[in-house]
Amino acid sequence: MQIGVRRVGGFSLFLFLLAALPCTAQTRAAELQYRFKPGDKVVYEIGVHVEFPTHTKTTSSYLVLRGRSADASTGKMTLLYGWSLFRTQTDQNTMASSFDSLAPMFKDPPGDGNSKSLVIDPLGGLVDAAGTAAAANDAQLDAAVGPAWQAVLPPLPSGGQRTWETHQQLHFVRELDTRENGRPGTHVKTRVISPADERVSYDVVATRDNLLTIQRKYEMVSLEKVGDTPEFGVSGTGTFEFDSDRGLVTSLKWDLAQFFNSANVSVKVPITVVAKLLAPAELVDIQKQMADAQARQAEAAAAAEREAHMVHNVPAGMFATRVAGTHTGGGPFTTANDQRKPVIGFRLETGSFGSRPCFRSFQPLYERPLDLDQVNAAQGNQRIVIAKEGYAVGGVTIVANEFFNAIRVTFMKKNRDGSGCDRQIPERLVRHEAGQRNGTWQAAAILSSASAAAPE
Repeated sequence: MQIGVRRVGGFSLFLFLLAALPCTAQTRAAELQYRFKPGDKVVYEIGVHVEFPTHTKTTSSYLVLRGRSADASTGKMTLLYGWSLFRTQTDQNTMASSFDSLAPMFKDPPGDGNSKSLVIDPLGGLVDAAGTAAAANDAQLDAAVGPAWQAVLPPLPSGGQRTWETHQQLHFVRELDTRENGRPGTHVKTRVISPADERVSYDVVATRDNLLTIQRKYEMVSLEKVGDTPEFGVSGTGTFEFDSDRGLVTSLKWDLAQFFNSANVSVKVPITVVAKLLAPAELVDIQKQMADAQARQAEAAAAAEREAHMVHNVPAGMFATRVAGTHTGGGPFTTANDQRKPVIGFRLETGSFGSRPCFRSFQPLYERPLDLDQVNAAQGNQRIVIAKEGYAVGGVTIVANEFFNAIRVTFMKKNRDGSGCDRQIPERLVRHEAGQRNGTWQAAAILSSASAAAPE
């Protein structure tokens, strides 16, 4: 039994990965079985909508199942699965849809090259979940609904019964997040393991050709109680459709509610879960949307590169890094060497603005300056920081709030052709500061000497 946990808002929500479930039969009907064959691939779109007391949240995700092998003598099937969260939407905002996250669906095997596997029997009983227990959260649906693959692989009855039931006792883990001694900004996490009782009943309520509509009634309650009432639990009803010819679930909808009880308050959280099997045409449409999104990203990158060359004076064949430090004060500009020489150091000058110390100028150097020794010997407000022969600037870290206050330079060995740096051979980091980072910047005089920049 693998138990997980997720905390949302002020509540601890529990996630559970169920083991194989026992079934008791009552009324006979046509035999239902899962029929995944090696090479079969199916994709489900799954949505979870949660109505918290303070806000609503809707997530959309995709699950791919692929048949890996089937044992003809036992009927056991090994399935590979991949799961991708596509979109999250709340009352306040919507996260951008991530078409990149859907790419694993179209790989073979599905997933990111590290696909998880399941072994089930023809009735959906979980025989083995090697590799899934430790990574169960990879496929966890929102709001403690459980793993995505579990939702679309409900247990089926033996002997063709029309009604059946599963019952088990399980343990779940809650992670309580409370303030230390009631003080704001202090949090203490406590891991609590509690027993619960789960009952699920199924009833075939309609049959249309090879499609069966099956009603699902779910109840899970904690054995720990507040008075005579369970401390928390989940209950609700729903239906799913099962294609007896293909041997798989084609759609489902659950209306659930989680409840939380304490001595002072009771909270109910409605949850709706929907899933549908995607048709081949829908998969083609998703692949087209992915291709369109990738084309838009490529065009945006090309446009940014064109802008860098035209507006920021970046020589052809080179690229501009992202801006480091503060974005306030003046307009952006670029200084580049028209012969594409790498930067080997900086001429730094410190000053002050409103009696506050800061860097006044920061000039990149492409050649060793003639006044290097003179400037550094003067111990004034200028310093020249230069790399040892054969090295160049490979990286710069900036410390800035309102002003540019400190810089850390990483020198790296140049490539043999002198065109850039070999990032595998960095020099030690050298920090050149205008003052100490303690809230008030002190006098701007703590610049390292140029010799400190050279490797030993």
